[in-house]
Amino acid sequence: MFQKLVFSFLFCCHALLVCGQNVPVYYSSWKRLKHKRTTPFLDLVQIHHRSNHEIRVYGGNDFEILASQENISPKTIRNKVFAIQKGDSLFLNGEKIKLAPYYCKVLQKGTYIIFKGSVTDKEQSHIDELVAIYGASGGFEARLLAEFNEKRNLYYLDTRKSKPKVVRIDRLEIRRLLSGHKDLYKKYEKELEMDSMDTMIRYMEIINQMQDKPE
Repeated sequence: MFQKLVFSFLFCCHALLVCGQNVPVYYSSWKRLKHKRTTPFLDLVQIHHRSNHEIRVYGGNDFEILASQENISPKTIRNKVFAIQKGDSLFLNGEKIKLAPYYCKVLQKGTYIIFKGSVTDKEQSHIDELVAIYGASGGFEARLLAEFNEKRNLYYLDTRKSKPKVVRIDRLEIRRLLSGHKDLYKKYEKELEMDSMDTMIRYMEIINQMQDKPE
């Protein structure tokens, strides 16, 4: 009896500690993300914001999951996790949505999940080929590759889709999404910086609000 009480006490203390640390949970698939069905990590992990130098040299997205325990390999995390949630912050596994490796931070949640990310996996493969050819030269080509690795695009995932299809957000896509809203369309056309990320994020927020309104 005493042992059971001690175990219960320790379990409660552990649960409180975990909640206090705001330990991340993860979604193992697109379907589970859409239905908000999380799975707790069995071991502690941390979300590491990759340095600009690391990104320029190796490419990929801005965030990496690091395991605190040796029994979780990077490969296991990469293959098992579709998205990771820590508090209000959501991070998408780039490799699970056909982008370059590592994780993208979600900027907006709603019908459209808006996030900033690196290049697609096809573009990354092409860059890796260029690195193999020019990476050791240390010349102009290497600087171009670093600038390419550093570039970020705005994307969305439509939660109404059965499969996660990444769509790049640009002025043409904003126009398409606003095509049924004449006043907003005209307003967007008058923007001085139509292609700026801040402008597109602002309009995607409006589009999300319209989509999420009850009929």
